[in-house]
Amino acid sequence: MQISFVRTPHDRVSSDMRSTILTVLAGVIVVGGCATPKTVGRPGGELEALRAEVQALRDEVAATTLAQEQARASDRAQARAEIEALQARARDAEANARSAIGEAAQLRARVDELDRHRRQGEQVSAPPPALVAAAPATIASTPEGPAPESPEQVYAAALAMLRSGEHGQAILEFLAFIDRYPTHSLVANARYWIGEAYYAQRDYRQALTEFQRLVDQSTAGQKSPDALLKVGLCFERLSDARRAQLAWQRVVRDYPNSEAAVRARSLLGGQGMSAR
Repeated sequence: MQISFVRTPHDRVSSDMRSTILTVLAGVIVVGGCATPKTVGRPGGELEALRAEVQALRDEVAATTLAQEQARASDRAQARAEIEALQARARDAEANARSAIGEAAQLRARVDELDRHRRQGEQVSAPPPALVAAAPATIASTPEGPAPESPEQVYAAALAMLRSGEHGQAILEFLAFIDRYPTHSLVANARYWIGEAYYAQRDYRQALTEFQRLVDQSTAGQKSPDALLKVGLCFERLSDARRAQLAWQRVVRDYPNSEAAVRARSLLGGQGMSAR
């Protein structure tokens, strides 16, 4: 005897519900397998763990960034301190060089003075011309030492050094000339060429100092317009266009017939500036 069952609509609904429940349970098991032991069995535990992990990463990144910024700031401060120390050493070295040059010039002037007195003494103690004429021809005359250099020769030697590209040595030679002959008419020229030597070395700040010193001196003479023109060029190199313009305008106003004024007008026109 075969017994058959007739499935009612109610049975079909129950079967569909069981399938749905099994599918949901399978998904829960899969997700639960990926969860950490701390979050299994807790509603929302996995989301909280992820949030905590993201926050921890953010904190770590922020701490690393802050450490890097502090390290860079420390490096910049150290580099700035080293640069300032080097600049101070350079200034001290230049001051020492100037002092040494001044002392050498004084010693040289003293030696020249003693040599001049010696020659004057020899002339006073020299025998009369008659005795000299009567002296045997076999007596050789005493050779004289090299003639002392004139201020013009010292200046020319320094200028030749500058034109040969020995800018640093030329600066020292011109400084020695100024210390040795402070009232000579070529002192203004020597100061101008010192500025030119610094300008050729691209030391525009020191060149500006030298040119400005020459402009401020009443004894600058014919070098004043050239020095003032160079003041403007130094300001231009130092990215100070306003002061450069003022310097060139002053050249045009105070020295309108000079060659420097012609150059200043050209510079003002080339930059779209007014000559007034």
